[in-house]
Amino acid sequence: MPNIHLRPTDLSGAIAGNELSLHYLPQVKVTEGRLDGVECFLRWPHPALGMVGPADIAEIVREGAMHAELDRWVVGTATRQLRDWRSAGVEIPRVCVSVWRESLGDRGFVESVIAAAAGGSLEIKCPRGALAEPGLRALADGGVRIATDVMADEDPGELRIATLKIPPGVVRELDGNEDVVRRTVAVAATHGMRVVAEGVETVAQQDALVALGCVVVQGYLYGPEAPAEEITKLVVAGGA
Repeated sequence: MPNIHLRPTDLSGAIAGNELSLHYLPQVKVTEGRLDGVECFLRWPHPALGMVGPADIAEIVREGAMHAELDRWVVGTATRQLRDWRSAGVEIPRVCVSVWRESLGDRGFVESVIAAAAGGSLEIKCPRGALAEPGLRALADGGVRIATDVMADEDPGELRIATLKIPPGVVRELDGNEDVVRRTVAVAATHGMRVVAEGVETVAQQDALVALGCVVVQGYLYGPEAPAEEITKLVVAGGA
């Protein structure tokens, strides 16, 4: 691999040139065998370095304070893809996007996300430590769905949460975390929230989660993150 140091200006150029890409991880409603949504993951296919990974991208974002610039591209691309799917008759119920906490303090970014909210089908995954951010509350008030896996660590106050996520670490050690899953499912049922388990890799994990009341899962049991065209094929084929 060439010894090339990527700089914030390189990432800015890639954003401006639309050279980044999003891959999507299916969220499957097991009890119905259908797609319940997708979560976005950023990729940078660099012409000299190959696929630049999320950790390297994150380092560049921090170096150049590019949080809102990158998140604006990701949200815009995800919502345009959602509209393209729907225009083609491909039903994707919702798309989940992770954003930086720093972006939530950028008023222009928050307003752009609300404008792109896609009729309540856009879901923003809350960064750790950000449940009290005014920008997050503004998103929720503006019709953007909020997802979080940090309910046990932070008080959401009056923030409207749409989806509770069970983190991969809980799923990996499910034998000792049944009560965590039960409590999450109970809280979600009380407040009308959806529950999604992350990092599901085996049928045994999936079956155990369903038995505990969590019926929507995402993870490599259903394959890795895939380009939009692969998700289209999946839905058209009629199965998860």
